[in-house]
Amino acid sequence: MKRYIVSILLLSIIVLSIGAFYIQSAASGSPQFSLKKQTGNQKEAEQVNIHGSYHNDYFIDVVTITENGSVYYKEMGLIDKTEKLFSDNDGHKDLDKKYRSFMRGKTGSNSFYEDGDYLIYGDVDYHFGQMANDFTFTLSMLEKDSETEKSFKVEIPNKEKYSFISIEDIQLIDNKLKILTRNEDYDSDNTEVHLYTINVAAKEIDQDKIVLSTRSEGKNLSTYLQQLNQTNTRQPSKFTFYFKDISKDIEKEEGTYSERINTELVMIDLDKGKGIKVESPKEYQYNANMLPYYDGEMIYFAQPGENGLQLVTYSHKDGRIVNSIETGLAHSEAGFQFAVKNGKAYILTTPDRIGQNPSSVPSLKIFEIKSGKELYQGVVELKNQNKTEGYLMIDWLTLE
Repeated sequence: MKRYIVSILLLSIIVLSIGAFYIQSAASGSPQFSLKKQTGNQKEAEQVNIHGSYHNDYFIDVVTITENGSVYYKEMGLIDKTEKLFSDNDGHKDLDKKYRSFMRGKTGSNSFYEDGDYLIYGDVDYHFGQMANDFTFTLSMLEKDSETEKSFKVEIPNKEKYSFISIEDIQLIDNKLKILTRNEDYDSDNTEVHLYTINVAAKEIDQDKIVLSTRSEGKNLSTYLQQLNQTNTRQPSKFTFYFKDISKDIEKEEGTYSERINTELVMIDLDKGKGIKVESPKEYQYNANMLPYYDGEMIYFAQPGENGLQLVTYSHKDGRIVNSIETGLAHSEAGFQFAVKNGKAYILTTPDRIGQNPSSVPSLKIFEIKSGKELYQGVVELKNQNKTEGYLMIDWLTLE
């Protein structure tokens, strides 16, 4: 199935590339954006990639902005476009360089585990059928010292029940693989979070446990699950976190709408295989579009405060706020993006229609979380703003 999908997508890229040539000829040229330092150390922004789209009367094109400038999708060659389409290895480029042979053909932000001894990759091989779907785990393990690699497949039990299965996390605990997945029911809207325990030596599943589910416990209730972001998705960890958002469907004459009635922060203990409700800061307002990050015992929230955006560090073990940083960044309805990596927080404002309004300038700040020290401040700069007919929309922020 994947082979046919790849062929279709490659053909689509070729057709779109030809069309883009004529569109690009008609356009006056895309504006150039760059991330420009105002204060601090320029090196702090070297890992930052700002992703968005540029809109005008002629076209909409995907663009990536860094300190070196902007790269548009239409300007990329066919090979680069294909790699960008099929690669989602943000944060794993070091693995591509260090373990080139093992990494060949392997992608997925949540599909890797790494410690001092092993690099492990997991994927779900799927085949969709008219009667039932077929799902299988495809696993690869690299022993670093000996540089030996072994790969094997494991059948997923009760696979006919599900329309789709995706990997949320992979861990190695007590020499057993723990694979956390999101399983979508075939015959309902229910979503289940499964924890599969795999005996590596026997190459079989020892246990399949449902640790979280959206199955409704009441009439007209809907539940939505979102996994929190991990600062390093391949590091060893014995737990992960989910926000559980429960809403009620209310019918009125003008139509039906959903009203949130409860949110919960749930910690999944990957060793014991159970979900535990965690008290979160009362000051934090749940935002489905801006999920917190976690690392070890700490959870990092970015949220609007009285004086602008705040970065809050919360210890889920002690149940207390460890520190709070006033970023000095104004918050607007358009929102913001943020990321956490290696003890640093990256916060980017995302105003609407960037380029059309001189006051709509995205600002990026980088902080050392422990001390609260501001390491960098910069803005997304547009060259020749008076000549710009379109506008930029920022979608997300990634770190290499």
